Amino acid sequence: MIRPQKSQAKQIQYKVPSNTTIIGTNNAKITGGNMIINGSNVIVRNITFENAYDYFPQWDPTDGASGNWNSQYDNLTVNGGSNVWLNHNQFSDGSPTDNKNGSYYGREYQHHDGLVDIVNGANNVTLSYNQLQNHDKSMNIGNSDSKTSDLGKLQVTMHHKHFDNLIQRQPRVRFGKVHIYNNYYSATNSSIYKFMYAFGLGKQSQIYAQNNTFDVPTASINDIVKVFGGTNFTDNGNLLNGKQVDGISKLTKLNPITFSPNHKASL
Repeated sequence: MIRPQKSQAKQIQYKVPSNTTIIGTNNAKITGGNMIINGSNVIVRNITFENAYDYFPQWDPTDGASGNWNSQYDNLTVNGGSNVWLNHNQFSDGSPTDNKNGSYYGREYQHHDGLVDIVNGANNVTLSYNQLQNHDKSMNIGNSDSKTSDLGKLQVTMHHKHFDNLIQRQPRVRFGKVHIYNNYYSATNSSIYKFMYAFGLGKQSQIYAQNNTFDVPTASINDIVKVFGGTNFTDNGNLLNGKQVDGISKLTKLNPITFSPNHKASL
């Protein structure tokens, strides 16, 4: 991290300790910050998170076929925390969208990283009734193919969430076991955020996608899952533009999941 970026980090990053509940009132909003949860038994509820803006994006020539600009901060990062519940929150880029920044080296000058990332051995995380909106790289669960210490952790449940006008990583998973059920995915042709894929199946990850609805006019069944080395995916009860699309796992030649999800009907 370069010196100006370190200085910015001191100003905008704030850590939430164990045994903490944060509940927003009166339309609570956090703009330009990066909440980091690295403790256990944490609840965050009823808060709007906007625009974790990195003023100093870094160029990585090894990212992708032609390089990419990468930013440092998420709106919220569960960084090794456990027993975390994120409920009734909203996450977005806000008004300073990345398309306004121009391109350098032929790539969009990107000031935003993730909306919600769950990394570094975080475990037993539930996200319910949240809205993620207007963003590119939405959610990472696990942040590196080389971080084998994440194996056996990163157990995440996501339900009754609205993913709206997002490009990718809804979520992208490495090593984790993730149950994704009763979520709504929407995108419009007029949005500057063009839908690419929903679920990223990364190294040694497992995803169970159940009863999710996709209203994405530009998407086909091939856009629901993008495989990044993962092999275990189970789907049932999902709808794409009004039609049932079970059988994604067979289409992509993936194996069923080997874990049994546990969830409560309501939270």
